[in-house]
Amino acid sequence: MNSKGIAKSIVVVVAIVIVIIAGIGIYLATRAPPGKKPGEIWIAMVTDVGGRGDMSFNDMGFRGCDLAKEQGIVDKVTEVVSTTPADYLPNLEELAASGDYDLIIPIGFLLTEATATVAQKYPQQNFACIDFVPSWEQLPLTPGTLGVLFREEQSGALEGVLAGLIAAAYNKSYVSAVFGMEIPPVWAYEIGFKWGLNWSIGEGGWYESKFGETAPGIGETPIKERIIYDYTGTFGDPALGKTTAEAQLAYDVATVWGAAGATGLGVFDAVEEYHTANNIPKGEPPFILGVDADQDWMKPGLVIGSGMKRIDQAVVYLCQLVREGTFKEGVEETNGILMLGIEEGASGISNLEMLDDFIQFGIAYEEMTGEQKLPASPDEIKADVEAMRDAQPAWVWEGLAEFESKLNTGEITVPRATDGDTVAYWREIFG
Repeated sequence: MNSKGIAKSIVVVVAIVIVIIAGIGIYLATRAPPGKKPGEIWIAMVTDVGGRGDMSFNDMGFRGCDLAKEQGIVDKVTEVVSTTPADYLPNLEELAASGDYDLIIPIGFLLTEATATVAQKYPQQNFACIDFVPSWEQLPLTPGTLGVLFREEQSGALEGVLAGLIAAAYNKSYVSAVFGMEIPPVWAYEIGFKWGLNWSIGEGGWYESKFGETAPGIGETPIKERIIYDYTGTFGDPALGKTTAEAQLAYDVATVWGAAGATGLGVFDAVEEYHTANNIPKGEPPFILGVDADQDWMKPGLVIGSGMKRIDQAVVYLCQLVREGTFKEGVEETNGILMLGIEEGASGISNLEMLDDFIQFGIAYEEMTGEQKLPASPDEIKADVEAMRDAQPAWVWEGLAEFESKLNTGEITVPRATDGDTVAYWREIFG
């Protein structure tokens, strides 16, 4: 064979090899990972350091994953609990690098930086970022990165309205709150709460309009002193939450709000022990206010209401988009930011109708961990919650319902404070 023939043969062989290698590459890139059947949807959730067991923020995310699996939307759920902030980046990196997961759900504002880093390295990976947007400078950050935000100010305001009316009903001068870290979602809760409190019992507020007089107790307290609040700097320290609440209870507050993840669980114990030590029966203040999930079942007769943040339903919706193959379309349509509030059913306040679901939430946790959570039988819990609500003046629920209705229709808009300057502005007004 002459040199031209040899050269031609080499070109053909090389071309064949390139095609084969390309084919192998495509196969390796698209084949299902070991154990994953064609058509299956796998998701993974990565938490911040709060982890399982907070009965609020993180557990609502896990509940959404569980519901998505129960409903047949996803086939496998992997939970990755970060024990320190240093875990965020490697946890996300390992999941994205595997190529196994159709959706990775980092849950919590503290994962912002790590998610931004990993998402840019794996731009085709789908990320649903609960409570944060990885980058405000580039929207969307990647074709598969969606920031999922909630209108905490709405739920916070509802709790503020309820707290103010309860304080007026019992002639109490103060309400209080135990917060976690000073981050945007918590700021939104804080300012929303203060705004709702002022709507209910402030000058010209709902109480004054209805009764023609200043709300007793809290309405007479200077506007900047009505709420006693502390930031604990953590979402994972129930003992600190308890001691913080105990200090606030010394002011004879009407309600204590634990908006601090697992740290907030300490509030429940502090209020319960305060009732016992002072021979205060259930159905009377001080009451607990829950957060993120319906926590009314946890200390029935002591939790007057819970501000809802339906992370669970959001996760189910996001998983459905993945199942339908429209997640990236959703990212494009929303420009990388999905904002959920009362109109979407993502914000609100607890009611008797949702109590059964969240009692089951507690039962499911018990079955998974072997740790007792329910303080009584489901029937006893429901009876205590209903009796507590019935014991309050009807006008308390009337005022709360009016605010919720106007919020739902858009007649009322609660300011959203998620940056330092806006928070400082409202703190100057409300304290």
